[in-house]
Amino acid sequence: MKKITLLIIFSLLAYLSPAQNIELFPFSTAATDTLFAAKVNPAALSFGNAGGFGFLINSDFSALQDEFSLFFNFTNLAYILDQEEENIFHTVALSQKIIKNFYLGSALNWPGTGLSRSNQTLSLLTRPLDSISLSAQLNRSYEADVEYLLGFALRPLFFSGYLKDRLTLSADIAYKEEWQDPIFYLQSELADGLLLNLGYDPGEQLVCLNIEIALPQLQAGSITPLNQDYQPKQGYSYFNLSAKRRRSIIMPPAEYFFDYKPGPEIVEQKRETSFGPFYLVSGEKTIYEVLTEIEELSRDESVKGILFENHNLLTSYAGLLEIRDSLQEFKDAGKKIVFYYEQVNNLNYTLAASVADKIYLHPQGSIDLSGFSMSLPYLKELLAHFGIEVVNFRSHDYKTGANILSESSMTDEEREALEELITAFHKQAVEMINTGRSAKLSKPVVEIIDDGPYMIAGSALAAGLVDELIYQDQVEEKIRELFSIEGIVDHRATPTVRSDWSDEPTSKIALIQATGNIHLGKSRLGESIGSESLAQAIREARQDNSIEGIILRVDSPGGSALASDVIARELSLCRSGYQAKPVVVSMGGVAASGGYYISCLADKILAQPVTITGSIGVIGLTFNLEDLFEKIKVNWSNIKTGEHADLGVLYRPMSEEEKDIIRKWIAYIYKSFTEIVAEGRGLDIENVQRIAQGRVWSGIEAQKIGLIDEIGGYKTAIEVLKELASIKRDVELVAFPKRRGIPLTLESSLISEYLNIENKSGLPESLDSLLKLAEVYSQFGDERVLLILPYKFNW
Repeated sequence: MKKITLLIIFSLLAYLSPAQNIELFPFSTAATDTLFAAKVNPAALSFGNAGGFGFLINSDFSALQDEFSLFFNFTNLAYILDQEEENIFHTVALSQKIIKNFYLGSALNWPGTGLSRSNQTLSLLTRPLDSISLSAQLNRSYEADVEYLLGFALRPLFFSGYLKDRLTLSADIAYKEEWQDPIFYLQSELADGLLLNLGYDPGEQLVCLNIEIALPQLQAGSITPLNQDYQPKQGYSYFNLSAKRRRSIIMPPAEYFFDYKPGPEIVEQKRETSFGPFYLVSGEKTIYEVLTEIEELSRDESVKGILFENHNLLTSYAGLLEIRDSLQEFKDAGKKIVFYYEQVNNLNYTLAASVADKIYLHPQGSIDLSGFSMSLPYLKELLAHFGIEVVNFRSHDYKTGANILSESSMTDEEREALEELITAFHKQAVEMINTGRSAKLSKPVVEIIDDGPYMIAGSALAAGLVDELIYQDQVEEKIRELFSIEGIVDHRATPTVRSDWSDEPTSKIALIQATGNIHLGKSRLGESIGSESLAQAIREARQDNSIEGIILRVDSPGGSALASDVIARELSLCRSGYQAKPVVVSMGGVAASGGYYISCLADKILAQPVTITGSIGVIGLTFNLEDLFEKIKVNWSNIKTGEHADLGVLYRPMSEEEKDIIRKWIAYIYKSFTEIVAEGRGLDIENVQRIAQGRVWSGIEAQKIGLIDEIGGYKTAIEVLKELASIKRDVELVAFPKRRGIPLTLESSLISEYLNIENKSGLPESLDSLLKLAEVYSQFGDERVLLILPYKFNW
């Protein structure tokens, strides 16, 4: 909006100044959007094809110093310097896309003697269809009356595929006190990079011919007026270094491998923190951004393949599966994928094996492929040594969220549930490796994994895990030989000019991300879910008339029972409240306990096979520090007015009556939880009671028992939502809550250091994890009853 306001102010200031004629070029106001856009129709600048540097001179080159023009074009701004004998003229043009397919522009032209003799142009351009372009223009000059100019352009072969944008017919008609004779134009691209354009003024019986030859980013052309006898008059020649690639007459697009660097860390949601009028955004890529980038690479004709070098991506197992699916679509488009590693861990090798055409390993490299393991510390005896008793209230034996504090070792129920989880993870990894490399392996995948890890590169080669042992400096030569490419680039190729005119109509759907532990209050985006913030985002999306549906992306182990219910209420209103609209939940790495609570009222729930979900149960924690206070000689005294005013104090054990209060509270919340699940999932309460009990499930098992509907990620969620909302068009994702302020993106390490987001304790990992667990529980304040899964899986 600020850009539009500035543009309007510029236009008004320019219009109030006197003017003189702008030189007319033989190009249509409705069809011209490249080098001469700022001269012909400034609104076309923001269409995006005009960027670059241009040089226009007299065709005989004899008056090079006396007659020339320089063009400096950007997306929304252009500057033109015209030299005409001893006179110099300046032109500044501004342009802005107002709404879809609608552009506004303004230009101010003045002589070197000052603004008092200036010209002004205010123009509009709209391209509602790929076959139709319309323009309107107001020109006010110093020497003449105001001129109004209307333009129309048609692509008659828009339906014909290859020829759709190679022929354009257009006309301009001016009004100066009365309507003038129209001027007609023909633009054609006879072959790639060979353009022939004609302009015809029937009133003056004049023809203008333009021939242009194009290389990918260099164009040269001539503009030749013809007199009434069709004899050529003095014309112009021009050269253009374009910011975008054009179809070329002699140089077909080169094919490259793209050295893709998406990580190392790939997050569900960027961390954000407000800072005055700014909001600081961490620099990691999100999973959705990576999926989008891979899709763009698959459409880029210059990209023949992707190279991943030494990338042990840090993200969830479920996130890697979404990336795997996107890479498979990239391969299905006929493109290649190569991985090179010096050392690689379990899951990143699994990803590579599932989609790679080639996997290379350093001669001294290693592959840590050995299956999955999970170790947990149990602190009951350590805490007891210091005089701390943990009272773990839980709805069921499978609700083990606080067991590491209250138990001496893993319980049978906890072991059973976790073994089933890592078995599902292992099965998925085996399936992925089999998909991509079964024909190259020396033995079955299960035996290959049992023989791991592969610390000697030669062993990995002998097992068929990699295709060759090479050094990093040999990678490019190998890829050139195998795939006949021009080379490897680490940046995207220059984008191509737009050949289509209109943006397809889209439907808007909201994307709301819920990442981290759930607590009351406001969210810390990318880190925790505040019930106030998330509920408001859902409410705003529901009440926004332009939004046709909501995707709620959940990556949360849960947290506060009360906060979870506040959020779930907003989901229920999306079903039956005012301005109800469909909601699809897409689960990330984990959506368990409170994370499942806020998901279960969605119209559809999707998860990956290895998503950790379920954990429908409740825990409550209290601490008795009586022995600790006795050891450190701290004495407590108490006065109270109510029988249970000191319920849960730390300096004495709870009575059985007090414990019974907590047990009833937990039973009530568990009953409410199961009833909401039954309502949301359309299940009998008895069935929910059977599959709940605090038990965690993998996504694939959750589908079998009815806790989720489909296996899939973002892309599947979008398709499911389109079906629910009866959306036939492409969709545009709109992030909620809507950001207010100016974004500043910092590298992850910088934003963490500056904002002290990460607590780097310097302790060993096992002890540091305990500090982080304490930090997690500190988010819930005085709340004693929680819906949370405390496990964090490191791959």
